[in-house]
Amino acid sequence: MKKLIFAAFCLWLSLHTLSAHAQSQEINPAVGIDSSRVYFIISKDNGQDIIAKIIRQDARELELVTKDGRTIILPQYIVINIKALDERYVQENGDYLDEDPYRSRYVITTNGLPIRKGQNYGQFTLLGPEAHFHLNDHLGVGVMTSWLGTPIIGTLKYSKSINENLHWGIGTLIGTGSWISPEYGFALPFGALTLGNGRYNINFSIGRGIFWDEGEAIGTPLYSVAGMARLTPKTSFVFDSFITQKISFLIPTLRIHRRNDGAFQFGFGTIIDEGDPVPFPFFSRLWSF
Repeated sequence: MKKLIFAAFCLWLSLHTLSAHAQSQEINPAVGIDSSRVYFIISKDNGQDIIAKIIRQDARELELVTKDGRTIILPQYIVINIKALDERYVQENGDYLDEDPYRSRYVITTNGLPIRKGQNYGQFTLLGPEAHFHLNDHLGVGVMTSWLGTPIIGTLKYSKSINENLHWGIGTLIGTGSWISPEYGFALPFGALTLGNGRYNINFSIGRGIFWDEGEAIGTPLYSVAGMARLTPKTSFVFDSFITQKISFLIPTLRIHRRNDGAFQFGFGTIIDEGDPVPFPFFSRLWSF
């Protein structure tokens, strides 16, 4: 039954992926575009967004027409951002399915979607805090630890797009037992291949965990299949897995987005240890900075 549900999810995700060929982008509607033919998301200084076409604009005001035909006049001083939209993701009720703000991150693992300079984020989980910094449009670094400060893990990832719906990334995690066990350490080099975009995607990752203690090292292969689907402007479904020869983690979660205030992510995962499933809860708090 679990395999059937996951296969159905992958099929549904693939159908969305095949139909997605355009990404939203920030555009000045006054330059190189007929703003009366394109939908925009206009963000106001009070946190409200309006989906509309721009009929007229000058230094003082914008004249808009919404999807249901209403005309709105906005003074320019309350408008903080204007972004052109892909009309296929404008819903009948006027809502817009934008990219997931944390599109490059699942629950535990990451993917090959290109990261964007300045889109830094942090996360609190039941295990501990982490922070990730995007240095440019391809390279990101981060740090993770537990609430006890051990272990301390550094992360590095480079990602790039082959085309609009195919992306790859390579990276590594490297850590130490820090103050409790400084002689203990580990590394996890990995590669990721991602199909889809920032709304709907599926990811396949492979890596090798290397652990050392007092000069002795052992290694084990690691695998992951993960996916993301934007359900509504405020929710995303996120599935993650972490698979080794002896133990596996399967973690389906729901990500709840809050306007300008990050997101909450929660779900119930399963640890499979030598064939015995053990359920466990997952909760995290994401925020951008």
